[in-house]
Amino acid sequence: VPLPKPKLPIFSSPPVIEVYCRIMFDPLEDFQSTHLGMFRETIKAEYPSFEEKPFLLPKTEYYKPNLGKSAEPVVIKANSLPRLWFVSENKNQILQLQSDQLINNWKKVQDEDSYPHYDEIIQKFENHFNEFNAFVNDHEIGEIKPKQYELTYVNHISSLNGWEKDSPIENIFPEFKLASDPKNFLPKCEAFNWTNTYLLPNEEGRLYSTIKVVLHRVSAEPLIRFQLKVTGINKEASLDKMRSWFDLAHEWILLSFAELTNEKVQTEYWGRTQ
Repeated sequence: VPLPKPKLPIFSSPPVIEVYCRIMFDPLEDFQSTHLGMFRETIKAEYPSFEEKPFLLPKTEYYKPNLGKSAEPVVIKANSLPRLWFVSENKNQILQLQSDQLINNWKKVQDEDSYPHYDEIIQKFENHFNEFNAFVNDHEIGEIKPKQYELTYVNHISSLNGWEKDSPIENIFPEFKLASDPKNFLPKCEAFNWTNTYLLPNEEGRLYSTIKVVLHRVSAEPLIRFQLKVTGINKEASLDKMRSWFDLAHEWILLSFAELTNEKVQTEYWGRTQ
């Protein structure tokens, strides 16, 4: 008998500044630069500008020891196409495409930009993937065979939403103790970069929780960058199960966010209502 699903928390104003959904697939060997241009025409109304970026190396999760075997090296051909960013007019949406990956980003650009919530983000990602999959089939470029999915949430926590730069980190993350005792040799921690990993059930993925101090790109004020990332794929490695995998990843990210952060801050600053 499957366990009942936990009740998911609800936040009206979470500190999210970026979310991205990614699918990695076997390289489309027949994908050419002309195809990039043709696909761009199909999405130009929504993404009027584009930028060329370096090719992203794929990285696949392993869940069991390799018993001394090294992973196969990733070989990038000399004629590999670049990665293209297709950018919306307001800069909030970016669709990234290369011969073995499709990534859809939402980014907070202006202070007044509000997080559109998961249902809207995943629907947009699914729509763009379906458009690209149809494009690949229509132009007989190959077949998209998924290798790995990824869902990432990036949060910025600052004096505007719960954390003062000189206050203890445990005010936000109760389980992380960095306060210095006068009797200790080490002084107060100047900065931190903390990553924990957690396995999802049935080897369907891995959650990465990363907490570190960064500087605001405009004010240069210190803030906490709290990233939750889930990578993996369902056992069947089937596109039919892609949405259910992302829903599971989102559930893990949401519950982890609620478990790792201070409940009082969640209520007072991030509008937790459930």
